[in-house]
Amino acid sequence: MARKTTPVRRESVLAELRHRRHGFHRAGHPGRVHRRRASPAHRPARHAAAAALFENGAAGRLVAAVAEQCAALYSLAAIPQDVIETLTAYGERYRIWQTLVGRLARLKAKDPDVGLTTNLFTGLFAAGELQHESDLEQAWAAWLQARGKIRRFYA
Repeated sequence: MARKTTPVRRESVLAELRHRRHGFHRAGHPGRVHRRRASPAHRPARHAAAAALFENGAAGRLVAAVAEQCAALYSLAAIPQDVIETLTAYGERYRIWQTLVGRLARLKAKDPDVGLTTNLFTGLFAAGELQHESDLEQAWAAWLQARGKIRRFYA
């Protein structure tokens, strides 16, 4: 988030992503922010923000502990993931996998996010974070929305 405007503007964009996509909400006193347990569907927005930090060189200016957390999030999207699982035909996981494979197959080869998207969603599937087809739908939408916002921010 380093390329555009001021540090205050960058932080406000990240705060907006956190509040909308990561399950944050204000409760009680105005200076206090409580964190709800983020559903698996909203986790891809965190991966999108971490990817943006690393892709645009801003990760070098993060505090070490935060940089480590961002690196863990980014690594799931940046490193090709292995999926080794035996699926029951027409079971819930099978249907999720079939839906995911169909979505990934429809991605345009020239889209710069193809690699990140493929790695992230195969990693989320392998980790068991996509338990229902609705989780996949919501996670896919969250990823696309977050990457779109980030792309517009850096445009």
